[in-house]
Amino acid sequence: MPALVNANLGYASGTTDAGQPWYQDGSFAFLSNGKVNTESLKDFSVRAMVGQSVKTKALVSLYYGKAPKYSYYDGHSQGGRQGMKIMQEYPELYDGYLIAQPAPNIAKFGTSALYPQIVMKTELGYSAINKDEAKAFATKVAAANARAVAACDTAGLGFLLDPFACNY
Repeated sequence: MPALVNANLGYASGTTDAGQPWYQDGSFAFLSNGKVNTESLKDFSVRAMVGQSVKTKALVSLYYGKAPKYSYYDGHSQGGRQGMKIMQEYPELYDGYLIAQPAPNIAKFGTSALYPQIVMKTELGYSAINKDEAKAFATKVAAANARAVAACDTAGLGFLLDPFACNY
């Protein structure tokens, strides 16, 4: 589902995880029976970005009562590869594209990153990252972030304007 940001300022942005969990353990690529999840891989490849664009524009239209004047895509690395695919297959979705460091060879290095997951899933029956451990890790990161913000947020914004100036 796209997220609208700063709609009250006259612009909005949307984002998607393309069906890939934040911990990126490769589990999104498999069904519970261990077979490859081709539908999830299609979502990750391009389909989720198309849906994100269409839904974000619909939300903007609903919020403002009119369609967006302009629509731009910004993607880097995997997002850059996805943007190039969108630009080729769905050029009507955006008025412009900002693509940096695209990863067009994702099939080569992505497969090597998934290979350990495939071996662990097929030969050992489990994934590298336990979801409970991932949640515990996320809790620890959130706590460390909260402490850093409490120690260094001199402007009272709830986030750090210059993380490198923080000695936490």
